[in-house]
Amino acid sequence: MNKHTPGPWIVNEADNGGEVANIFSDNPEHDGAYVCAVWSDESATGNDGADEETPQYVTDAEANANAALIAAAPDMYEALEAVRAIIPQHNAGTPWARAADKIHAALAKAEGR
Repeated sequence: MNKHTPGPWIVNEADNGGEVANIFSDNPEHDGAYVCAVWSDESATGNDGADEETPQYVTDAEANANAALIAAAPDMYEALEAVRAIIPQHNAGTPWARAADKIHAALAKAEGR
């Protein structure tokens, strides 16, 4: 079992000098718990990140898409756990086996393994 802040998570738009969105828990037991912020700086999109002290920023549109993906993470985690529990065992090299490998890898990554 993962120890992340329980979902669902929601995105609240922010207008805070480059901060595009904040992610919060919408779980009744953790309602309003802060999860993370997603940043952007449209004026810095030309930065190639060559200067190690200056981060490379994404556009506002990409930051909003990242926020939506982050907020969906707990739901996707639960869905993958459910699929992992029912996916049949197949011989290596089959489409089911490849899908199962991707599911196991994604869950391991989410669990920090």
